[in-house]
Amino acid sequence: RSSDLCKRGEECPYRHELPTNPEDPLAHQNIRDRYHGVNDPVAEKMLKRARALPQLEPPDDATVTTLYVGSLPNSVTEKVLRDNFYQFGEIRGISVVPRQNCAFLTYASRDEAERAAEATFNKLIINGSRVKILWGKSKSGNAPSSSSRKPIDLAPVDGLPMPIPPPPGLSAPPSSEEGVAGAGTQKKGKPVHYPSQDPLRMGSR
Repeated sequence: RSSDLCKRGEECPYRHELPTNPEDPLAHQNIRDRYHGVNDPVAEKMLKRARALPQLEPPDDATVTTLYVGSLPNSVTEKVLRDNFYQFGEIRGISVVPRQNCAFLTYASRDEAERAAEATFNKLIINGSRVKILWGKSKSGNAPSSSSRKPIDLAPVDGLPMPIPPPPGLSAPPSSEEGVAGAGTQKKGKPVHYPSQDPLRMGSR
């Protein structure tokens, strides 16, 4: 019997025996409905199982075109990875990390990377092992831009030399850096903490 040879268990899409429960929708299936795809409980069962599978959502950063490939066998080389991923688009670079059994693949465009991620996520098997597919991290990260950073108010330190005035024709430093400029205010009667902070030892006359 075919059921004695099949080793896929619940993952097998074929039915090896007739259902015995009369309430089972598979018990009322006929060949004509199966052929025309009408009222097909087997197809509905397979589609329902596919919809329940986890999906790999692409990152919000559209500049990310790198995929992480993990759980690789020790024998996997760059050529093996290229043979499995070249069909989805142009590959700019492949970086294999043997110690961690993983690799990073960078595609030339975002569309090619999304196509590869969708086709290989939880589906790709290399040398008998199912590999793990994830998106690479964004290079920019969550670091705030320089324009959004708030100025830091620094307390003045005794003994620091006076700030250098701007050249003629240039405006003074912006108000956001007044705290930094104020740090150079030197009070009379206070000793210099370090020799490098002494203007006379820095060549100033």
